[in-house]
Amino acid sequence: MKLLMNMLTGGGGGAGGLLGGGGSSSGSSSSQIYPGSGSLRLKVKPRNAEVFIDGLSVGTIDSFDGVFQRLDVQAGPHKIELRAEGYQTEQFDVIVTSGETVTYKGDMKRR
Repeated sequence: MKLLMNMLTGGGGGAGGLLGGGGSSSGSSSSQIYPGSGSLRLKVKPRNAEVFIDGLSVGTIDSFDGVFQRLDVQAGPHKIELRAEGYQTEQFDVIVTSGETVTYKGDMKRR
């Protein structure tokens, strides 16, 4: 899978995550849902793929792919895994920076 990574400043509106429940943000780089956290946005097809962060299931792509839909995670390195029936499992590493959003874009490969 070919993925494009972008770093965007600003806190994420969230659908929950490794740090607890979701929330919203004003979007400034100093406004964070949780101190020491950043967020991950996944714009990957298929949208029903299950997302695992550091081995923990956190939902589907559809929950983390919109303007206000991001997964709030603790800053630092994480292993991301995407699984969908009929597609090859994809794994990659990401480093989340406090107060920033990492966006991944791509398409999973069919088996």
